[in-house]
Amino acid sequence: MNGLLRTLVIGSIFFLLPGNARADAEIAVAIRYLQARGTSHSHLYLYREDGKLLRQLTTDNSGQDSSPI
Repeated sequence: MNGLLRTLVIGSIFFLLPGNARADAEIAVAIRYLQARGTSHSHLYLYREDGKLLRQLTTDNSGQDSSPI
């Protein structure tokens, strides 16, 4: 009886939890602008599957290299 009750409770929890089984495809693109002198820049962008830009994942000051070479 204890095992049956536990199974019913766990099954009920998973049934009541809201969930989205299908997620939209998203693509992260890394772009790096490497300069021999000065400051190089790199950013991550998140695109939807259809090519629409969703947002930039990095801030303007993150991922900057000073004199990388």
